[in-house]
Amino acid sequence: MQPLQLNPNRKTTVIPVQEESAHLLVVDNLLVNPEEIVLFARNTAYMQPAINDGTAYPGIRDRVPTAYEKMMQALVSDLALVSDDQTLSIHRCMLSMVTTPPDQLASTQKIPHIDSIDPYEFASVHYLFDADYGGTNIYRHKQSQKVCIDEAGFGIFQSSLEDVRANPDEFSGYIGDSNRLFECVHHIEAKFNRLVIYKGNMLHSPCIKPNFGFSDDVTKGRLSVASFFRID
Repeated sequence: MQPLQLNPNRKTTVIPVQEESAHLLVVDNLLVNPEEIVLFARNTAYMQPAINDGTAYPGIRDRVPTAYEKMMQALVSDLALVSDDQTLSIHRCMLSMVTTPPDQLASTQKIPHIDSIDPYEFASVHYLFDADYGGTNIYRHKQSQKVCIDEAGFGIFQSSLEDVRANPDEFSGYIGDSNRLFECVHHIEAKFNRLVIYKGNMLHSPCIKPNFGFSDDVTKGRLSVASFFRID
């Protein structure tokens, strides 16, 4: 993969999450050359089967080259997310495609999830597809009114998972907008070469539209790069 070039004309939008003292960052027109990632996915990547990466991601994945990590380091620095006395650690950047049909989902994949309970962990999704395949939803747990889940509140997630397992007919696929347990409070529309950054302990889920085909063809599928990093 050739070096990835940040677009000097990219646009950053800050979206407050009023339910929490947090916000989302949306960066449009992120790269000058996003096609480099698509070419890597098409010609070089060896996509691993769902859950082989040790996560509950409902699809296939492969790690992207270090060129992407270097780009993320430059982006986070440019966004001034890291102060002089803080350290940025990029954990991993994963080429990702949702390929698991609704009737094959595990219980953990039917509700919003978090990537970590650590408030210093962050995640991003770089969309390499357009709005037709949906974007990302941020959720609030209705009973507790929480959007961000910390160690003290992790029981919320566990009790919700038990409810899903006990009611398979009610919770039968991807969550969509809302259900009895969770309410969608923010929707980030997908757009080619758009990236969204959010806290890793924020309840979120891919927005999968009803007519989505779950293709594993990178030229037709829901291709993205998910990155995970820590600032402390």
